[in-house]
Amino acid sequence: MKINFRKEIFILFAAFFCAGNFFAENSNSSVFQDVRFEADSRILPQVSSSPEMDARTFAYIGLVASGADDEKIYEHLETLENLAQEFSQNLPSNFSNEEKADAALAFIYEKILSRYKLDQTRVDVAIESGVYNCVSSDVIFIYFAKTLGIPVVAVETPNHAFCTIESEGKSVDVETTNPFGVNPGRKRVNELPNGGKQYLSVPAKNYQNRREINDRRLLALIYNNRIASLQRQRGGNAATIGLAVDACALQGISAVGAQTVAECVCNYAADLSAAGNDEDALALVLLAQEIFGESKNYSAFIETANYNILVDKIETLPLNDALNELNLKRENISAQNYSKLLGYAYARSVQDLGSRHEWKEAINVAERGLLDAPNDSNLKRAINIYKQNYAIDFHNRAAALYNAGDVESAQNVLREGLEEIPDSKVLKNDLVKMK
Repeated sequence: MKINFRKEIFILFAAFFCAGNFFAENSNSSVFQDVRFEADSRILPQVSSSPEMDARTFAYIGLVASGADDEKIYEHLETLENLAQEFSQNLPSNFSNEEKADAALAFIYEKILSRYKLDQTRVDVAIESGVYNCVSSDVIFIYFAKTLGIPVVAVETPNHAFCTIESEGKSVDVETTNPFGVNPGRKRVNELPNGGKQYLSVPAKNYQNRREINDRRLLALIYNNRIASLQRQRGGNAATIGLAVDACALQGISAVGAQTVAECVCNYAADLSAAGNDEDALALVLLAQEIFGESKNYSAFIETANYNILVDKIETLPLNDALNELNLKRENISAQNYSKLLGYAYARSVQDLGSRHEWKEAINVAERGLLDAPNDSNLKRAINIYKQNYAIDFHNRAAALYNAGDVESAQNVLREGLEEIPDSKVLKNDLVKMK
């Protein structure tokens, strides 16, 4: 029975240090035509090194992160600038920042946003269609806040994004997914045309694990959502790597950004491995490690890929050639995996010999294997089974001679067998019966 020694590649991700400006210099993405390791050239160093951007730069990078082309970017920037100018011209000068934010959010919903969709993170799509989520609505609101000079900071939770503004010496939450989202929990009155009143309130939420983030991190969430969308598509993992590189470049020296790159690289490498392309998967991860530096993510994948490659070698090469491959790769795998594969190499050869009823040679190879892998249970079990099979061969030969009346020859066969398998109870019992 064949034992499946290949390992499924499960990726565990841990943060690591993303160093320096490496994105355009050290990569060799021609190795994989579907993979991009160079960051978008529009993400300039002065952008990635500054935690806060002016309104135009902020909107520009938001549109770059959304995947818009240059023509669309400048078209949408003009739209935003015209709307911001229209809004500011009609804004009372005595408004507090909270009142300005309240009016701005209502204006954004009147002019741009119309329908919420959980995964619609792209700013260009929000401007063109009105469809938005927490990230895209956050970006548009923060753009308006910046044009008005309102101090604003984005806030991230594990499953949501919103922002806070400063007004009258206090911090005010803004839930941008709702046109009445400034200062959630505050009751407001809407005058109806018939003279009646409508009372509106957006419930205040006590968000767990909320943390303030800078402009670059918020815009990187656009990339993250696009990556998540691609990962849900069959064959989309290759394209996520370039987006992750862009997000990492945008965030500068960022462990979070580099972790996303590692996740995307290893996910695509896992696809390659699952398709039987372990060599390509390994080459991809080694290239990423060369560019982005050491990480537990890459190390774990490299270990598993090398393991699977060696399993394939063991299953296709003669024993001695397989052992040579193991020795060549010994430094690339753990001692535990080396011992496991060593035992497997011998076990495969033993199994092959046993399938041809070459019991003696199978036993010899298994015993040789136990010298190299003394704790291998498969080899120990194989020795016991093949010794029994070897003994049965002697038993059958002796029985045939005994039934033919040649007792002496039958006894000689049993003695010969006991020289080969001295602990065989079957042969010992046969010899006693034939005396």
